[in-house]
Amino acid sequence: EPATRERIEAASGWHVQRQLGRGQYGVAYLVEGTAKSGGGGTGAKTQSCGGTPQGTGRPDVAVAKVVSLEFLPEKEHKLAFQEVELMRNLKHPHIVALRENFMTQDNLELVIVMDFCDSGDLR
Repeated sequence: EPATRERIEAASGWHVQRQLGRGQYGVAYLVEGTAKSGGGGTGAKTQSCGGTPQGTGRPDVAVAKVVSLEFLPEKEHKLAFQEVELMRNLKHPHIVALRENFMTQDNLELVIVMDFCDSGDLR
């Protein structure tokens, strides 16, 4: 997985801190914003979710969901991109905000960067 981390950083500037979890279609990482990433994207912030407010001197954090596309069947491939479009259109204080999405080198992975909610699992 070090290669995946390197591809994320090269494509965006988000620095991978640690793995948060793994699911059927992807892996979630805690990422820290850098000057290249803009450190915050465009998502709306709330009190319980989102990165550190600007001007605090602390790094901005987010979650990067990485979906490997290399061996994903065509149907699931389309669903991954539909998730991005759905998140892009949803704006609500109780929905985790999409910050940005991008493809890594050679289109190996789709990376979906969203607000980090540090109050536990969303169940």
